[in-house]
Amino acid sequence: MRECLNVPSINKKLLYSKISKQLKSAHFNEDEVGAIIRSWEYAHLSEKYSHGFDRLPWLLEMVRVQKVVPNTQITIKNNGLVTTIAGSKGLGYLAAEKAVQEVIKLGKTNGIGFATIYNCYPTGCIGQYTEYITQATLIGFVITHSSPRVAPHGSTEAIFSTEGHSFGFPSNDIPYIYDSSVGAITNGQIMLLNKLGKSLPPKSVLSTNGAFTENLNDVIDEKGIFNGVIASAGGEHAHKISGLTGSLELLAQLALVDKTKTGSYSFFMSVNPSLFGNPVKYQSLVSELQSQIHNSKSESKDQRVYFAGQQSYMKRQQNKEKDFVSISEETFKLLFPEESV
Repeated sequence: MRECLNVPSINKKLLYSKISKQLKSAHFNEDEVGAIIRSWEYAHLSEKYSHGFDRLPWLLEMVRVQKVVPNTQITIKNNGLVTTIAGSKGLGYLAAEKAVQEVIKLGKTNGIGFATIYNCYPTGCIGQYTEYITQATLIGFVITHSSPRVAPHGSTEAIFSTEGHSFGFPSNDIPYIYDSSVGAITNGQIMLLNKLGKSLPPKSVLSTNGAFTENLNDVIDEKGIFNGVIASAGGEHAHKISGLTGSLELLAQLALVDKTKTGSYSFFMSVNPSLFGNPVKYQSLVSELQSQIHNSKSESKDQRVYFAGQQSYMKRQQNKEKDFVSISEETFKLLFPEESV
């Protein structure tokens, strides 16, 4: 169930048609529109609504303020094991799909492959891309960097981005997909809480004066933009997550070598298990671990234990069968202004 003030249900085909029309009116080309809808569909099916179709008003605003420039040429260069993809505020969704295609090709050919993305934004749910890589029976690893929003442990200053990162491992059935970020809360969750008129969780966000706050008025400006600082995840173990975050950031910065620093960059990697031996045996080992996790004793008789990515995968399979999609009232008004009067 969606936790939202008003969620009209729209026929899926009609929704995609309306969104495509809006995106083309904003001058996105056919390839860009396809990449956007695929990313939003993956997020929506996974019930990660803050990264799904309700991103339409936000993306159009990013176009208006020129943080994303539609129909921008993306350059792709390869030097053997590494592909570099660059754009001038180009669409990250499309660049990420290109990066996946490149690391799959390199992983199949060379056993390992890398791709970096420079100055393209946004990229959406990272698990989408590692899942694509596992479908080629490869191991995938992805890190994305956007504007700094997260403070290192013990700091009040936004140094890190939310550093979305994901590992994907091929199995005999459902892939093992770990997909996470490093903040105590996501920007999407903050904006949802603001719409619902709720408070922030304790010790999750700092205001610009460096103090923790639960009052959204302290961190949302008059334009509805978040201007606070997100604390590092992990609670009493936040120092460990903070150390991991710095490590992820340093890997992602491989995209910046020989380039001017920018706010948006990503790192993609694929590994072919055949480098180490029988890839079918490796997939069986992944499946064996998944089974051990899922069938292990749970803390409660009413709960099951799930391996990474299992619940999200199950949600997508169930939601694929639905002909109607729920969207926010804001998105509905944008797509159907004649019915919102």
